[in-house]
Amino acid sequence: MNKLVTWLPVVLVVGLVLAYFVRPRGLDLIGATEFRRPDASKFEPVTLPAGDAVLRGRVVDESGAPVGDLPVYARSDDAARWAYTERDGRFRLEGLVDEEVEVLVLALGYPSQRFRARPGAEEVEWKLSPPRESVPRLPDVVRSDLQGSLARALEGVDLGCEVLLEPLDPPNVFQGAVPVRAQVDAAGAFRFEGLAHGRYRVRVLPAWARGGSWPDLAAASASTFVHDGTRPTCVVELGDGALGGRVENQDGSPLADALVSIHVAGDEAHPFPATVSDANGAYAVADLHAGSYAVELRAGEDVKTVAEVAVRAGEVASVETTRLTVRGATPTAESKP
Repeated sequence: MNKLVTWLPVVLVVGLVLAYFVRPRGLDLIGATEFRRPDASKFEPVTLPAGDAVLRGRVVDESGAPVGDLPVYARSDDAARWAYTERDGRFRLEGLVDEEVEVLVLALGYPSQRFRARPGAEEVEWKLSPPRESVPRLPDVVRSDLQGSLARALEGVDLGCEVLLEPLDPPNVFQGAVPVRAQVDAAGAFRFEGLAHGRYRVRVLPAWARGGSWPDLAAASASTFVHDGTRPTCVVELGDGALGGRVENQDGSPLADALVSIHVAGDEAHPFPATVSDANGAYAVADLHAGSYAVELRAGEDVKTVAEVAVRAGEVASVETTRLTVRGATPTAESKP
């Protein structure tokens, strides 16, 4: 037993050496394996059965006049056969078997009609049923052009805004109007070409809010409009206002580049575009609809908030001067004693 255990490693090593030298020779005898792509399958074309019988016929309308260019369709021995009528209403269906077939005639404006006949030497004549009643045509949407202008409540403000007309009728009203927009030019004029007649809600959006629906600068008195073609021009009154103020350092010197953010009081989800104070510490925010606003002023890590500022149409509301503490601020010549 001990001799067998001693010889096992020797036998294993000898076996591995023989396998290493014999393997290349064995591959030469077998040869390299070659894989070939299988030949593509070939299918013979399907040939539909065809008969020798021919069906000749003529199609006329209810008054007996020939009807041309109509598709005539039949199935014979599970094969489809079709033809078109000539100017004189005649057709020729070939490749049919000698048995009765059902023929479908399709005529624009007529109900689809089926006839039965047996191929042969005699010509058949088929008369179409009376045409369908014409489908009533949808009435055209009444339209006319509308041009208008804005009456600004706050003079000297370049609006560059957009007018949005929203239909007051529900969207499922047949032939109803749809929302439309028009850009306001530098002179405050706008134009709608081919505007559908109807009742509209008027919204005027500032330049930064184009394509949206908020904020609305139109005055409450101009919030609705009826377009019926009797007034080709209109004037939309605005109820816009603005607010402004000043930001200072703690020593009273003007603070430039302070960040000014505003939003409707109690509605932080609808902020207005932020601005910054100028070299004199002054700032102004225009294109505001009348209402109450919260103002936040920020410089560095210091933040001050004015909880409520009332803005009225045609007026610039004044925000109390705000002082902020900015680290490393250098007193200006104005603030030195």
